[in-house]
Amino acid sequence: MNFEEFEGKILSEIRNNDNQCLGTIENNKKLISECFSNTEKPIRIKDFVNKLNDLILNIKDFNLIEKVLNHDLFVNVLNEFRNSEVLINACKTEKKEVIEWLLSMKISPFVQDYRGMTALMYAVKSKELEPVVETLIDNIVANGDSESLNLTDKNNENVLFHAATNEIILRKFLSLDKNTFIDFNHKNNNGETVFIYCCKHDIVLSIGSLILTDGVDLNARDDRDRNGVMYLVDNARYVQLFLLIKRRDKFDVNYRNKNQETLLSHLIQQFRRIYNYTYNIKTLLMKKYYIFIFVIIITIINYINIHKILLLFPLHYT
Repeated sequence: MNFEEFEGKILSEIRNNDNQCLGTIENNKKLISECFSNTEKPIRIKDFVNKLNDLILNIKDFNLIEKVLNHDLFVNVLNEFRNSEVLINACKTEKKEVIEWLLSMKISPFVQDYRGMTALMYAVKSKELEPVVETLIDNIVANGDSESLNLTDKNNENVLFHAATNEIILRKFLSLDKNTFIDFNHKNNNGETVFIYCCKHDIVLSIGSLILTDGVDLNARDDRDRNGVMYLVDNARYVQLFLLIKRRDKFDVNYRNKNQETLLSHLIQQFRRIYNYTYNIKTLLMKKYYIFIFVIIITIINYINIHKILLLFPLHYT
């Protein structure tokens, strides 16, 4: 039996959950040893693992394939398997049972595909995968693989950007122990932090969590020299802006960018824009929201000014 015949036979037996494949391995020890030597035939091993990975996405019982991978003659195959894109593919196709099994097989969380995406980046986008995503994050932290959380894709975005539309998972990241370093203020190719990104793209549910998280830089600026709060004004998000009153000591309400825009002048521009629109229910609501925002900004400014006055003229009681 040559290798091509052996490969076709064992893959067929695994696909059909046929325990005879263990006998096939025993009967072809010499062939396996020759062909699966990582130093001599790495391409052959990669090709075999790729075919194996395609099978894994479509099977339900993993006992047999686990026995095959843990066989002494498959040491190099197992190593290649752990560093393959199998977990990425399972997350892309939302194969929950496959993911759960792969987590037990210690698949590397550092693997990235041609887009620079990790398995976790794909998984956090899916509501269906929330339970296994939490397990995946816990495994990464427990195994000391936290550096994988800061890997970036081709847009220079880490996993937080991909979790932006999934508030539950984003909060999981934001609540990780401080010893588990994940960069809340990492910038993508547009100079956006995840906070700016959410404000700019109006990802409402995640904005509040970011505002209230210590370590999130509310003053960060993108390539347009605009901070996230200016985008909140653009989108008339007065509820999220109200949260800034609680974080006023972490936010520079008087920031002036290179275009000489301040938060207040930016708000006035939006007022002018809205008043030039045709009157309808939407513009009426926007005007109302911008009035709320004006009150919020003035409140923050006054809080800060009062605090400065108290620092300069402390009260003494006798």
